[in-house]
Amino acid sequence: MSHLARPRIAALRHACAVAVGPEEVVREALTRFFTLGDEEGAWELFGDDLVATPPSDFPESAEVRGKDELRRALRLSWGTVFGDDWVSRMSLRDVIPVDDRRAVGVTDFDPSGVRSGIQIETSPAAIYEVEEGRIVAVRMFLSGQDALRAAGIE
Repeated sequence: MSHLARPRIAALRHACAVAVGPEEVVREALTRFFTLGDEEGAWELFGDDLVATPPSDFPESAEVRGKDELRRALRLSWGTVFGDDWVSRMSLRDVIPVDDRRAVGVTDFDPSGVRSGIQIETSPAAIYEVEEGRIVAVRMFLSGQDALRAAGIE
């Protein structure tokens, strides 16, 4: 990460702890991942002890604890199935505020399977919980509609 990005992260964290809603933190993290390709900068907005819950119908549906463990799990599962560049095949569609701690992030994803070559199009989503400017929990879903329903929005 460049030396110029670090003050921006500190300022965002301070603003988030003071007055910024969870949707801004989530939008910033997902924009860094999927639009800017700044994976390290995005991970700075996640708490070290975050808890991530994959979709219940995933083969690896066990809860993941810790930012480093989530990074490893994503690299092993998504990276193995869709290739190391899977993040570049994802884009942010929308971030919807839920309450003062949570927001739903909806993405568009159009990868090809590494072995099969089969192209898919899907819109995975997650409910993100934010505390003091950091994402501390992620509950993943296979569709935006599922995430919004679970968050009590739809």
